[in-house]
Formats: sequence, C-alpha cells, structure tokens
Amino acid sequence: MAKVKEVVEINKNEVNDYIDKQVKKYFSDEIEKANKKIIRYKNRKIFIRNVIILFLIVVIIYLLHILYTLDYFNNIKIVNSDKKQVKEQVVEKELSLDELKKKYSSYLDSIKISEESDYIKDYYDGKLTDELKLYLVLNNLNFKKITVEDDYNIIDEDLIKNEYSKMFDSEYKSSSFKYNDCNIRYISRMKTYITDKLLEKEEINIIREITDIKVKNDEVSITVIEGVVKDNTLYNNGEEIDSYEEDSNLIDYEDDLNKITYVFKNKKLKEIK
Repeated sequence: MAKVKEVVEINKNEVNDYIDKQVKKYFSDEIEKANKKIIRYKNRKIFIRNVIILFLIVVIIYLLHILYTLDYFNNIKIVNSDKKQVKEQVVEKELSLDELKKKYSSYLDSIKISEESDYIKDYYDGKLTDELKLYLVLNNLNFKKITVEDDYNIIDEDLIKNEYSKMFDSEYKSSSFKYNDCNIRYISRMKTYITDKLLEKEEINIIREITDIKVKNDEVSITVIEGVVKDNTLYNNGEEIDSYEEDSNLIDYEDDLNKITYVFKNKKLKEIK
C-alpha cells in the first residue's frame, strides 16, 4: 500500500511575525538585563561614594573635637588678639605726645573736682573712695535734670548709676556724701538721694597739663601736673606759687605742682596714682 505524504502549507506572514516577535523579545530582554546591570553599577558607585563622604565627615568631626579639647581655637584667638595688641602698641609708640593728646585728652573731661572739695586730699592721695566717686559723678551731671523741691533736691538713683557706669571701671555702690557744703543722703527705701539744701555748681579753678601718655592693651595712663589758678595767681595746696597770666605755661612750674596719673580702662577711670 503506497504512503500518502501530508502536505503542510506554511504561511510566510505568520512565520515573519513570529520571528519578528522573538527577535524583539530577545532584544527587549537583553536591554532590560543591561539596564539592570547599569542600575546596579550606579547604585554601587553611589553607595561607595556616600560611604566615603560619611567616613570623611566622621574624621573631620573627630579632628575638630580633638582641636577643641586642646583649646586650639582659643589659642588662635589669643594669638590674633596678641598680634593686634602688639601692632596697636607699636603704632602708639610711634605717636608723638601731641598726637596722643589729641586722641586721649578727652578722657579727662569728665574728671572735675573743686580745690574746695571735702575729698581733695583723698583725690591727690589716689584714694578713689565711694564718696569721692559719687562726688565726681554729681559734678558731671546737668543740674537742670535734678528734681527741685522747696529748699532741697531729689536725685533719682538711676541718674547717678547711669553716669557712674560711663565714668568708672568699677561696681557702683550707693553712699551718702558731701558736695559744696551740702550733705547728700542716700535713702535706700526710695532708691533716691536727697540734699539738705539746694545744690549749686562748684567753681572749679584747677587746671592741668598733660606731661605723658602711655598705652598698654586696653589701659591708657595719662600723667598730668595740676594747679589752682585764681585771680591770675597760681596756687598749689593753698600755697601761692607765682603770678599766672593767659600766656603762662604750667610746665614751667612742674616741680612745684601736684603730679598725678589717671589710669583709664576702656575709656573709664580705673584708678588715680
């Protein structure tokens, strides 16, 4: 019996579509695999980079901590401050006395005392007592700002304290004191100073001449000679020295006058010597 061959008819379009789909699938799979590899590689690089950055940050923080415990930054500030101070001192040394006067003579403007003051001896002995300081403060105030009652004055403590803080490099202390034959009592309950009669500004006849100025860090020492001029006559400690005219020079009488050094710190009076 003869065999019958089965003939299968192949559709070329279907074959082409099949092959096309398989090729596209293959390339799509390969592209996806490649993309995954690239993403894994990038993620690995990013991870490694972040680890390195984190490590460096930890190292920097650790080093900064060590430097801080060793006061490294304070030492830098001190060194820079010292350099600045040395530079300023060198500049000051190069200035003439006249130039230093222009720069610092105004420091003395608020230091006013009458030769008749109850505190004149303490003043020239360099004893800056609480009473003397309050006297100097009052002498620097505008009396028009002081309250006037019938035959006495009331001075608010804040007025005294504010002026004190401008003038002195020391802690304010309240105290009763004297001014121009006037007794000034401090009333703690009222935080007020009260006079026993109306205040009158003292006449100040003391004149001074700067003979030397020294600057060291934040301190300025101003040395002066001082005398009293009344009725064209020069006095010292109540003793007549010589006649004194407008064109007279205090330096000519240096050996006969009080010599005093005012020490200022940050523009405030620290001591008298």
